[in-house]
Amino acid sequence: MHVYLRSDGCPDCLAAAQACVPGALQVAGKWMTVAEVMETVRRDIPFYGAAGGLTITGGEPTMQPAFANTLAAAAQAEGISVVVETCGMCDPDVLLTLAKHADLFLYDIKETDPIRHRAHTGADPQRILDNLRALDAAGHPTVLRCPVIPGLNDRADHMEGISAIANALQHVQAIELMPYHPLGQGKAERFGIQGDPALPQHVMAKRDAETLAKYLRDRTHIAVRVS
Repeated sequence: MHVYLRSDGCPDCLAAAQACVPGALQVAGKWMTVAEVMETVRRDIPFYGAAGGLTITGGEPTMQPAFANTLAAAAQAEGISVVVETCGMCDPDVLLTLAKHADLFLYDIKETDPIRHRAHTGADPQRILDNLRALDAAGHPTVLRCPVIPGLNDRADHMEGISAIANALQHVQAIELMPYHPLGQGKAERFGIQGDPALPQHVMAKRDAETLAKYLRDRTHIAVRVS
């Protein structure tokens, strides 16, 4: 049995995990300042190469807008490339402010059918699409990252929806299809989150994703890749 314990009001929770029977308590994160994160970022500079840098991801980085913006600005000030990975479900001002310090956005497109999007994510996709268009109108480059889940969104009409979104924008650099894998289900269970029984229990075959990618390439001039 796994139990998720919040650390609110427990300044010694990390010490408790260290003192406990191995594996009984595990730390799932820790508080850090921007300065502490930047220390790690600087240590990794030799590994970045010409195309590397800092990726601010999550969770969802726009849920902590002040931290994400300060961190991005700090990295930018030191000449470090900044990429932001987001689902786009936030206030547009948060995204556009963060964009001032970001070189690229990895932007999630999970589902292009509004009814299916609401059913599977609990959110209306309109704000997500409006924010994507706002970023594009402001000249910020994006890569559309599209998880593909067998039985849920591995459909031809969804691929057509992705191509329609991409073709209407000016600054999309690529479309990335990400075949489903169930590796996150174990982590969810550790936090007491029940897995969705509709999700497959196996890794999606890359050849199936490549078939969808080919279908998509026939409908857009934008580069399509499978991760």
